[in-house]
Amino acid sequence: MLSSRNHGIKSRKIAEEAQNERFGSVHQLIDRLRLQADFFILKNLHKLDSLPEALKNEIFETLFEAAKIARMNKSEVNNYLKDLSDMNIVKNEIRARDQVIAQHVNTIAQQGNTIAAMEKENAELRRLLGLKQQ
Repeated sequence: MLSSRNHGIKSRKIAEEAQNERFGSVHQLIDRLRLQADFFILKNLHKLDSLPEALKNEIFETLFEAAKIARMNKSEVNNYLKDLSDMNIVKNEIRARDQVIAQHVNTIAQQGNTIAAMEKENAELRRLLGLKQQ
């Protein structure tokens, strides 16, 4: 997978610096080691075939997808862009249909309110006129 020889050397140097009290606490050492590991991962992300479980979070998944795109040849990029465009067209169609459905729901709700108000008014008129309720 990835060679971590250089990363190991840097980690040892950081540990030595901590022993020499250049860092004030263990927490600072841990933060620096994490940062060093993140830089190593970012530098070599394009070499990975799949994202390790330990890196599965929103940030690294987004970066990994970007690295996959960066490795694509021209034909693969064109296919990817076409698929992306098709997906956006479908999303826009779904949004438009959702808006139409929402408008119909609002119209039906308004009509329902109107019918209910008319029925209430009709019942009141029947009561005032002394007519039987239907």
